[in-house]
Formats: sequence, structure tokens, C-alpha cells
Amino acid sequence: MSEYQFSGQKDDEKVILVIRQSPWVFFYPGLIVILVIALYLAFFYFFQNKGFAFYSAMATLIIVVYIISRTWFVWWSQVYLITSDRVLSVEQKGWFDRSMSESNLENILFINHEVKGPVQTMFNFGNVRIRASGVVEDELVFTNVYNPYEVQQEIVKAQKEKTGNIASVHESTDKKEEKVVLR
Repeated sequence: MSEYQFSGQKDDEKVILVIRQSPWVFFYPGLIVILVIALYLAFFYFFQNKGFAFYSAMATLIIVVYIISRTWFVWWSQVYLITSDRVLSVEQKGWFDRSMSESNLENILFINHEVKGPVQTMFNFGNVRIRASGVVEDELVFTNVYNPYEVQQEIVKAQKEKTGNIASVHESTDKKEEKVVLR
């Protein structure tokens, strides 16, 4: 994966893993699209006025295209990177709202992943939380990533290679959650 390059990449920095959110994040927007289309069909059935049908079809089309394009744009623009030196989180929250957080591997104090609910459990996606010293926010969060355990282990492996620290894994019994504390 070292052929992947990004703006701000250091000369000797290699990309280990590029992570995007699971495609299952399209599930709820997909339900909204189905609901909008169902409402259109219901209105069309009850109000069979040709003028109303045309304008309501155009409004429905605009709403559906907006929901699909915005969801895809946010999904495509949101990326998480694990490199040989750091972890980066580029979060797209809307058309014009983006934030980027990063932490050096040697500053990572704590990593855990969580898989909540039946949908995330069945389709193996969840969140990876990284607590690091020097991060403005409380923690970096990789949200809705596929196979969060493997992502967590890749971060631990990269951190071990960079610093030589040994990680210990703690498993929580009340949630399906594993925690890794780096020493």
C-alpha cells in the first residue's frame, strides 16, 4: 500500500493502510431514499393531476439525487490513514465541512475498538478509538470502519515497529469491546 500518497506526507513516511468507512453507512440514507420515493408514489396515486405529478417527480428526483450524492461524497472524502510515523483522520462532515486530526505513533497511549448492535456485529464494522497525548480532541475516532479489530492490530503493529513498545490487550466483559494499552 506504500504507493498511496497524500498531501503533507513526509519524505520517509510510508502508508501502511488506507481505511474508508464500511459501505454499510449507505444503509440509512438508502432507507430515506426509499421512503421519499414511496411518499412520491403515494402522492401520485392520490393526486393524479399531471401538473402536480411532474413537479412532484422533479422535487423527488432532486431530493433523491441530493441524498445520494451527499452521502457518497462524504463517504468518499472521509479517509483514515496508518503510516509508518502517524495515524491520520480526515473527516468530511458535509459539502464544505472537513476536519483533519493526526497523532504520531509514539504518542499513542490507548487503542480500543467497539462493535455495537446487531447490524455492526453481522457485517463486522465498528469504531476504533485512539487516545494519544498531544491531541486536541479527547481521542481520534475511526468511525464505521470494516473489521475494526484488524485496524486496531495494524496500529499496534505499526506502533511496535516505530517505537518498540509492547502492547497488552484488555477485553471488556460488559460490551463487545477490546482495549489495547501501550506501555
